[in-house]
Amino acid sequence: MDSFRSEMEHLHLEKVKELKLREQQAMERIRQRDQDVEKAAYEHRQKVLKEEELLRYRENDSKKTVEMELYFVKAEKDRMAQTIRDYELKIADLETLKLRLEKQKLEDIERFKSEYQRQMKDHDFEIHRRRLALDEDEHQVSLSKDRLANAETRLKAADEELTKLRTEFYTLQKQNQLDQKELFESRD
Repeated sequence: MDSFRSEMEHLHLEKVKELKLREQQAMERIRQRDQDVEKAAYEHRQKVLKEEELLRYRENDSKKTVEMELYFVKAEKDRMAQTIRDYELKIADLETLKLRLEKQKLEDIERFKSEYQRQMKDHDFEIHRRRLALDEDEHQVSLSKDRLANAETRLKAADEELTKLRTEFYTLQKQNQLDQKELFESRD
């Protein structure tokens, strides 16, 4: 009877070790996925900052021709407003996705969100004055939307993978707890 119990305990310990190894591997995959998400978010922020710098430069250049372009700006105002709304919706979707993906890093998200909102207010102000160069700006916005859609797709895929890894991690963790409980009860 003791040898059977000893053998069962040995098998159980082996199973616990295997579950702990799988749990560690799952944690490493989650950590790697988090790093990938952080890298994608950083690259996106850098692209937005670069675009804003370029747009500020164009705005300064556009101020010189305000008088000549006023009629054109009035005619294109509605179309630009729709483009801005579409762009802001894409930004809002990306923010929502990022909040969901980085739930465990809430402080970093809040800092990013605050900075991003400030940038967006600055960006909105600049768009208002940049309307004189609308054709070029629309082209830039179109390129930005494509990049944003690509980033959103990548982030959504990363979110799905992260959710899958977390589910697997929690399942392994629960199984490990049950196995430890069984081992403890079998020792009693």
